[in-house]
Order: sequence, then structure tokens, then C-alpha cells
Amino acid sequence: MFSGFTPSEQGTKRTQRTHSKSRKGCGNCKIKRTIQRSERDAIWAATIIFGSIAFYHVDAETPEEAWPLRPDSPLDLNWLWMSDGKQEVWKLSQPLRPDSVSQDSARNYLHFLEAPPMVHLWEALPPILIGLCGLEDTSTVHTNSYYGTASSLAQSVNLDNVLPVSMNFIAFTMNMTLDYKRLLKRKDPCALLLLAYWYAKVCQYPHWWIYGRAAMELPAICMYLERYHRHNTNLQELLIWPKMICGVTPP
Repeated sequence: MFSGFTPSEQGTKRTQRTHSKSRKGCGNCKIKRTIQRSERDAIWAATIIFGSIAFYHVDAETPEEAWPLRPDSPLDLNWLWMSDGKQEVWKLSQPLRPDSVSQDSARNYLHFLEAPPMVHLWEALPPILIGLCGLEDTSTVHTNSYYGTASSLAQSVNLDNVLPVSMNFIAFTMNMTLDYKRLLKRKDPCALLLLAYWYAKVCQYPHWWIYGRAAMELPAICMYLERYHRHNTNLQELLIWPKMICGVTPP
């Protein structure tokens, strides 16, 4: 039912932890001094690679061991906060500069970050979800902490191809507001529900390095919301679809 790691992959997990520690040390050392022009492309490429590894690596064997069900840890959502660092490296490495070998990929990256919404919330999302999040016609990212995530979800909920779903998910993680990240950190039920919908969409059209985390944390979110917010009938109704996608059955 759930996509976890097999025993033969334990060595891989230890290696990923080692690389994670090395990444932090090497990255901090490099950015503390002036970046040479010849180093910029390599630093940007390394940032993309390590960001992918951080998202791919899930330190859990079962949903019960995964966030948000497991006991709180300072490392919770560590992959998410890396997006802030990636934006800083973008400024330092300037991959759109004329002599960069990363220009084409950087333009694609920027396109997905800055693409304007094409689908209105009310055209794509269930009215009960919009109401639960307190979204209104006049809502913006500045007036409602759920708006940005709900808007990005609306652009993707009816897509049926792995590439646009994956790219939209990457843009969603990069465009998350600080307020929404804080709500996730506090395990706010509406914030978790929106992430569950995103994970469910990713599980429908899996991409190799995104799917692992989505397949593990989606049932964990569903079980958490079912366990600790079971009296919220609207929320439980909205959980039916993501639970169906990941195979979580009623207790």
C-alpha cells in the first residue's frame, strides 16, 4: 500500500545522511567567501541536486514514522526551508547571466515560478474546501495564508500529465509564503489538507523523486487529520479523495 524503503536500501539512506551533512558544511564554506565567476554554474547545479536529494530522502519506513504523525523534530519540513536557501543561491550564482551554461534551464525554472494563475479557485476547487480555508473573491496572498497554495492547486487539479503536474508542484514549493510554511510547521489542519491534495495529485501522476515523499507523507497526513480532527465534518468529507488515492481506510 505504501511506498517505503526496502532493507537493501538502508546503505543508501546512510549515504544520503552523510551527503546531507557534507552539503551543509561545504555550502556554508563556499558562500561565506566571494563566489568566483567560474564557480557560479557549479554552485547553482549543486544546489538543484542537493535540493532534489533533500526532497527525495524520507527518513521513515511507514506513515506512522513520517511527519506529521511522528514526534516533533527540529528537522521537520527541512526540505521545505531549503527553498529559501535556493533563492539566495539564485541571486549569488545568477544563472541567467550571458555566460552561464544554465540559461535555458534557469529560464524554464523562472517561468514556472512566475507563471500567472490561469484557473480561478472557484472553477477548480470544491466550494467546501474554499469555505474551510476562508477564501473569498477579494482574497490575496497578503490577506489569506492559504490563498497561494489553493491557487497553485487550482492550476493543477485537472491536469492529467506527469510533467506539468511535477513542474507545478516544484513551483508550488518554491512559491510557498512564510505564513503558510509556519502553518504547516504548527500542523494547522487546513494547511495540511491543502498539502494532502497536492500530494494526492502527485501520487496520481508520479515522478520518481517527488513520488516517494508524497506516497509516505500523504497517508501520514490523512491519518493525522483523521485522528486529531475527526469532529470536523467538513474536513473529514474533504479527506475522502486523498484517502482514496493513498489507500487509507477508516479506523
